[in-house]
Amino acid sequence: MHRRTRSAWMGTSRKYLVIKVSATLAQVALGLDVLAAETSPAISSTSKPQSLEFDSETLKRRGIDPKLAAYFRDAPRFPDGPQRVTLFVNGRKRGQLEVPFTGDGQLCFDRALLDKARMVLPEEVGKSISTNAAGSTPTCVDFLAAWPQAHIDLRPDKDEVELIVPTDALREPEQNEPEYATGGIAGLANYDMTAVHSRFGTQTSQSVSANTELGLNAGDWIVRSRQSLNSQDGRTQTQQLLTYAQHTFTRQRVALQVGQIDLSQPIFPGTSIEGAQILPESALLANVNNGAGAIVEGIAHSQARVEVRQNGALIYTTVMPPGAFALRDVPLLNNSSGLEVTVIEADGSPQRFTVPAAALLRPSLAPEGYSLAAGRVRRFTSGDGNLQPSLVSATRGWALGRQTRLSTGALVATRYEALGYGIDTKTPQNWSVSYRQMIAQTDREHVRGLQTSVSISMPLPNSFAIGASALVRTPGYRDLQDTLHERASPSGALPADQFARSDASNRQYSALMSWNHPGLGAFNVNYSRYLLQPGSAYGQRAVMTWSKSFRRANLSITGEWNIKSNASNVEQRASHLNGNAIYATLTLPLGRDSLRTTAEQRDGRQRLGVNYNSRVNDQFNYNASLQRDQTRGTTDVSIGAGVLPRYTQTNATYSRYGSGSSLYTAGLRGGIVAHSEGITFSPYTVQDTFGVASLGSRQAGVKLNTPAGSVWTDAWGRAVVPQLSAYQRSQVDIVAKTLPRDADVSNTSNSVEAARGSVQKLNFNMVRSQRVLIRVITESGRPLAKGNTVVNGADQFITAVGNNGEVFLSGVRLDETFKSVDDQDRPCRLTFALPDKPTGDNYFERIDAQCKPL
Repeated sequence: MHRRTRSAWMGTSRKYLVIKVSATLAQVALGLDVLAAETSPAISSTSKPQSLEFDSETLKRRGIDPKLAAYFRDAPRFPDGPQRVTLFVNGRKRGQLEVPFTGDGQLCFDRALLDKARMVLPEEVGKSISTNAAGSTPTCVDFLAAWPQAHIDLRPDKDEVELIVPTDALREPEQNEPEYATGGIAGLANYDMTAVHSRFGTQTSQSVSANTELGLNAGDWIVRSRQSLNSQDGRTQTQQLLTYAQHTFTRQRVALQVGQIDLSQPIFPGTSIEGAQILPESALLANVNNGAGAIVEGIAHSQARVEVRQNGALIYTTVMPPGAFALRDVPLLNNSSGLEVTVIEADGSPQRFTVPAAALLRPSLAPEGYSLAAGRVRRFTSGDGNLQPSLVSATRGWALGRQTRLSTGALVATRYEALGYGIDTKTPQNWSVSYRQMIAQTDREHVRGLQTSVSISMPLPNSFAIGASALVRTPGYRDLQDTLHERASPSGALPADQFARSDASNRQYSALMSWNHPGLGAFNVNYSRYLLQPGSAYGQRAVMTWSKSFRRANLSITGEWNIKSNASNVEQRASHLNGNAIYATLTLPLGRDSLRTTAEQRDGRQRLGVNYNSRVNDQFNYNASLQRDQTRGTTDVSIGAGVLPRYTQTNATYSRYGSGSSLYTAGLRGGIVAHSEGITFSPYTVQDTFGVASLGSRQAGVKLNTPAGSVWTDAWGRAVVPQLSAYQRSQVDIVAKTLPRDADVSNTSNSVEAARGSVQKLNFNMVRSQRVLIRVITESGRPLAKGNTVVNGADQFITAVGNNGEVFLSGVRLDETFKSVDDQDRPCRLTFALPDKPTGDNYFERIDAQCKPL
């Protein structure tokens, strides 16, 4: 109770102090405004702030210190010293930089400013500045004398500077693109690890999975290496997923990739190669959809481990709680191969389903420009065959109007050739259609075939939307992945079962529908169907969801059906199960907590459950659940917690099933950045463009809001900004209430437009300073007169005296000289003693001082 009262008092006193000081300055400013109307203004040249002259005798009669007018006579200006501003040149943004200002608020043109603005000086001035740079003369140059036509617009209220200069003053012809922040060097390591230990009766099982990424950013180059490890009961499998280097040439708007990469071409996407490719930089192009991840939906019967594979490689793994789940932005190796999803339940039983390649198709506008690639095809597993053919591919995209693209391409590999084209368009109603057709032939089998794909997305009136995609192959069509096996006979024919795989299906269909109604709720349906070669298996899968929000509750029902599935799922066929399930959830929000009740029916089994989830703060949450199997008469209990200790993320769960089975899971994820100032940890995955924020002072626990989420400074006052949008404005803000009470920050917000691959340093320049409220009396014992000015040893204005001789000092060196005028109009010096150790809990210190005549 005492602490709350004390905090409330400090907040009230702080507000009272601000009101008093503001009222004093407002009275002074009002008096000066009135006097300004009575006097004749003397306006300076367009390059300098406007100024006014005041009558000193009139000021005295009104009780205003004439010295105060010397400060207020000028227009708003930047303070003396270096200031971080946004620079514009002839209306075009040049980015942010720190520039020096003189004591009268004028801009100092030094070499850094000229380089950032890409400006030059006349030859004779340029020689002098070069000489000055090597000598001891000042670095500021009289830019207006060199270019009298130039105009300088200073905007201290917005921290902006705009320069209007003649074309001769520009170092090179102006470009239409803005200037982006570049440079920086740092290494990184991302990690996502999960450990599971289960016991059922006398059997135990242990598994560990880890996805790691190592990288380096230097000179706007990106180097990355992704790998995965999966260990199950002593059997360990490791896979090298990708290793590559990438650089964007901003002026040409193209990117270069070298190493183990995936083709990013609108006609031949997804083939994994070891080689190089040049492609358009999508972040610098308008109307390009960059979404490359997949969405995987399903239902977990218990706390389950979900594994996603593509081309036999494990590309994603996670642990999901019981109920419906949707994995978003699953990273793909390519867009032409389907996904094999395995949901491993707590008792070890697997549920398997396929996400066909057709479901990965998304309508989007292909980028304009050329895409070129060369290399050889990569192998991930032995099932990919024992050949690694070389290939060369090229595509070109044209703009047919503002919302239509035409793409053509060719791919030539060892004993394999393919040609294709595509059309993408968007209508004024925001309908999207993508169409692709490719013809391919292989010399190994002497066959030729055609593949056609189409995807449509149509938002309709009344919050209704539908989408569909289809992929059809003629019997002779082979993609490059199908040709990676040695001949099985002199004729070159491949084994008959070689194409009995989901990624070689000759017909695949996918459809989705969504509808939102204010009264009836939200409906979503997702359906897919895939057929393999004649005589092989086929499958259909549908997921339907309905949800509605009531006044104090949210209700959702999810159904999953595997229709007529003949896929080789031995476990399901042996128990005559088809994997169909219905899952209902009723959620009651309770402030930061929630209570959820569930009901599930799967393959004749019924389960009821209740779950309580609590978010204590930004760093800690926990949950507890209870489930009852109505069919078997068993009860399951689970408790879990998630902790974000500022510099990593971790979670742990314990589950008990029936009387003799248990499951333990633990996860750890985050990132590490090594930069020029040390090593800093991140609770999130560090992306290809990132930054390091610094307070400039050792202070841990200061919270910053970044595009990737909230982060906190470490003991050295630094924090990783794990993601910055390439070639777009990204903003990082300090949460002011997490700053120490004795801290001053010039700006709690910092923004940057970063080039891809750059490492940005975002400095906030926090200063730990004492704030003091001084009651000043004169030699005769009277308080200083209200409105008197307080200046420093250089006669620079610091503040004005308030009521009862009170002077508030903040953001200045308290050991310097402060002067004012006493009650006999004599110059005097403030003398006071500071506390030996400031109390960090107080916003300011209260001390007494005397103004002794000079």
